[in-house]
Amino acid sequence: MVLVLSSAAVAHNERQGGTAASNRGAITPVREMPVTYTEIDVRNGGSLSGTVRLLSNGTVTGVKDAIVCIKGIQWGKRFERCADGETPFVIDQKDYVFIPHVTVVPVGGTVELRNADPEMHNLHSFSTRNASFNEGIPAAGEPIKKKLDFVETVRIGCDIHKEMAAWIVVRDNPYYCVTGEDGSFTIPDVPPGTHKLVIWHEDFDRKELATLRMDVSVESGGEFEVDFYLSHAK
Repeated sequence: MVLVLSSAAVAHNERQGGTAASNRGAITPVREMPVTYTEIDVRNGGSLSGTVRLLSNGTVTGVKDAIVCIKGIQWGKRFERCADGETPFVIDQKDYVFIPHVTVVPVGGTVELRNADPEMHNLHSFSTRNASFNEGIPAAGEPIKKKLDFVETVRIGCDIHKEMAAWIVVRDNPYYCVTGEDGSFTIPDVPPGTHKLVIWHEDFDRKELATLRMDVSVESGGEFEVDFYLSHAK
C-alpha cells in the first residue's frame, strides 16, 4: 500500500495557516508525555518505509536527518539502551561539527560527548524535562557522559562556537528512523495493527509537522510505504 502526501496536500496546508516555517537555531525543547512500553517477541511483523522530501522552488530533494517514528505504541521489539548493546551513544565534535547531527536514544539511555578538535568546546543543552548541562571539554579531554531519563527533543550547542548545533531525541520506543542523505527511511518489525506515524525535523515548525501525522495500518508480514512532502512557508 502506498500513501503519498502530494504537493496539492501541502498547498492545502499552506492555505490553512502556513507550512513549516523555518525554525533553524531555535532552542525551545520539544517534550511529550511518555507511554509505558512493554517488550515482546514480535513475530512476522510488518514494515514502514518511504522518503521525506522537500518541495522548494519547483525542485524536490530528499531531507536528511528527519526522524520518522511511531508515537504512542505500547508494545513491540526490544529497545536497546546502548548503541550496540554495550557502549553509550556517542556524539563527537570534529572540525567544529557535531557528529552525528541528530542522535536518537532510548529513555534511560546514556550519551557520551567527545571532543576531537584541537581546542576547547563548551557544551550547553536546552531542555525542560532532562537535566540541562553547561560544561567544557578541553582538546583531547575526557568525554562527558549524560543519562537521559525523559522523552524530549533536546538541542545542544557550543557556547564558544555559536554555529555548532546538534539534537538529541529521547524516545520511549524503538520504532523510529533517522533519514539518510536521500531522505529515505525504513522501520522494521512493527507489530500488526494501527499505529500513529509522526515526523520531526529541526527546520520545520512543530505545529505544521503535526498536520502530517497519520494512522497507518500494518499487516503481519506486510509493507506499508508512505512519502512525506515538506514545504517552507513563503
